[in-house]
Amino acid sequence: MWKKALSTLRCPCCRGDLRLVSFESGALGDGWVAEGCLTCAGCRALFPISRGVPMCLTYPTTAATEVVERWPNEWRRAIPDAFSLPHKKPPRGEQEVAESFSAEWLAYDYGNTLWTASTDDRVATFEGECGLKRDALRGKLYCEIGCGLGVTTNHAAEQFGATAWGLDLSAAVLRAAARFGSNDRLNFVQASVFAPPFSDRQFEFLYTHGVLHHTWSTADALARAAALVAEGGALYVWVY
Repeated sequence: MWKKALSTLRCPCCRGDLRLVSFESGALGDGWVAEGCLTCAGCRALFPISRGVPMCLTYPTTAATEVVERWPNEWRRAIPDAFSLPHKKPPRGEQEVAESFSAEWLAYDYGNTLWTASTDDRVATFEGECGLKRDALRGKLYCEIGCGLGVTTNHAAEQFGATAWGLDLSAAVLRAAARFGSNDRLNFVQASVFAPPFSDRQFEFLYTHGVLHHTWSTADALARAAALVAEGGALYVWVY
């Protein structure tokens, strides 16, 4: 993640402010955090950052645990013992959904097709759905819930000019960050729509296509997503 993006994030457990601890910047330079963590002084939760992606789920996962266990001792010493991975109960069925889509997206290659359409057609459909033209979101915050490999999230940043966030339950966000991380107006985060690491009324445009019906309650997921949209902003939802 880009360090300047910290001001957008909030603790998904208690909505408190987060502190960024950077361990490694990687090839993108000092402004980028390749490995590190976010900590919340309010609820003492710790969220690892792996390969540029904050892992902001509110319940323990095997992936987050393995990331923390791999930290060398000098990294561990930078974090007070009082902080730990969050331990809330996951929403019903959410872990199974994350595992299923991680398997699907990690087996999917970037290329000329995106699911059942060409990538060019999919991007053109995205533009038509949003009804936006080049630079229409310049200087504004955009979020895609269920971003997958990040193709349309990146398009929102590159063509619409947005400061864009891609949120997904699955490990696809790791591939998205690896592919598009050099864009300093673009960040990806692993998180749930039911506990997003953002403040309410924050985004001028929120987009979610073919995602919310995979949750335990489409209605509740939609209500939670809608709460993130700023007054006067726009929300696009497509479900099947």
